[in-house]
Amino acid sequence: GRPHKLRPRDSREARRLLANGTVHNATELQREFFPDTSVKTVKRDLRRGGLEPHIRRSVPLITKRNL
Repeated sequence: GRPHKLRPRDSREARRLLANGTVHNATELQREFFPDTSVKTVKRDLRRGGLEPHIRRSVPLITKRNL
């Protein structure tokens, strides 16, 4: 069949960018790093890599003053 639009290396990079918070969602990931690929393709690839869509819980910043 047709080769994957995102190579395995691209898929790993996408998961890493989401995990460390560089980007917050698949749309932002596609716009900044994979402009020649559709958002649907990026989402499908993330699901294939084991990531499920969810809304990340916002966590307050803990400073020394709060402790």
